[in-house]
Amino acid sequence: MNAVLSANMVYAFMGAKKNKGVRKIMSHEHIRKYHKALMFGAKEAGAGFSTQYYMTVDSFLENYQKEYANAKINGQVDKEEADPISFDLYEMVCFGFLSSGNIFDRFFFMCCWNFMARTINVDGIGFWHLTKGTDSIKFKYFKTKSEQEGKNCQYKNIYTNPFNPKI
Repeated sequence: MNAVLSANMVYAFMGAKKNKGVRKIMSHEHIRKYHKALMFGAKEAGAGFSTQYYMTVDSFLENYQKEYANAKINGQVDKEEADPISFDLYEMVCFGFLSSGNIFDRFFFMCCWNFMARTINVDGIGFWHLTKGTDSIKFKYFKTKSEQEGKNCQYKNIYTNPFNPKI
């Protein structure tokens, strides 16, 4: 292990992240995901956390779950679990993929945005889903979460932006 992050530092980070606006807090599930992401990142970097963190994290998450339950009773939770991606961030990510030549990730990201779709729906896209429109590319799902039989699935059109082709 290269470096050790103290438990207090991690808990301070999570404590700062839990606030979602005026008197609203983030769900227990989000805080748990921060923990999982930090554990994954530490493993990938060959780093770790202090022994104190490993010994106290379960108790911390359990206490936060109780805090979240109380906040929910008092109406102090954010009803929007996920924050939307801003258009500026979308544009920056598209440009980043374009600059790095990562065409497949760019296509995947652009499909999620333009189809307003979940990643699980975009994951199974094949060329057979695409067809040429008059001035667009047409896309059709063969089934969706709400339409498992595919009877009412319709084409979605994707148009180019002549003023900003990178997006």
